[in-house]
Amino acid sequence: MRSLKLLILGAVFAGLGGSIALAQYPAPGGNILLTPSNPTPPTGSSISVAVTVRDAAGQPIGQTNCTAAVAAQPGSGAAVLPASFQTGATGQATLSVQTGDAAGELRIQVNCGTISTAGVVQVTAGTSAQPTPDTAPKPPATGTGGDDSGTTPVLWLVVVPGILLLGSAAAFAPSRRRRGV
Repeated sequence: MRSLKLLILGAVFAGLGGSIALAQYPAPGGNILLTPSNPTPPTGSSISVAVTVRDAAGQPIGQTNCTAAVAAQPGSGAAVLPASFQTGATGQATLSVQTGDAAGELRIQVNCGTISTAGVVQVTAGTSAQPTPDTAPKPPATGTGGDDSGTTPVLWLVVVPGILLLGSAAAFAPSRRRRGV
């Protein structure tokens, strides 16, 4: 009788514009974590996605059969490989994701037994957002250090209590005068 009163009270509350909290029953049997090697890859590239499957207690679920697929893509040509896989003893596996030909949200769906999840990779146009070692910015060239007089300017700093002197060795170098030819 008490549960009937709660049900009626909940219906009245909802009818007055309130909200009711809902819970999934039975409770989910665990979770799947998807970790892309690059969350913002460029179009036409391939990235790896680490898959970790855990039970409701947070323990790895090893040797479980899973499927993976592209659920939505901004253009065409996106793919997830392999489409069917099994987790290792630690509940982990690795997928290869091809980004396709258009920038936007690439949604990946993974199902492992009764557990499922969807992950999003934001595909960008152009080059990768993460520089590789051979394309990382390099410091600017600073020249050879010489000047047209043939001497290398040397700056010096002398600190004497109460006095600060800053100068250049060129200021003390003997001047060279050109003689007429």
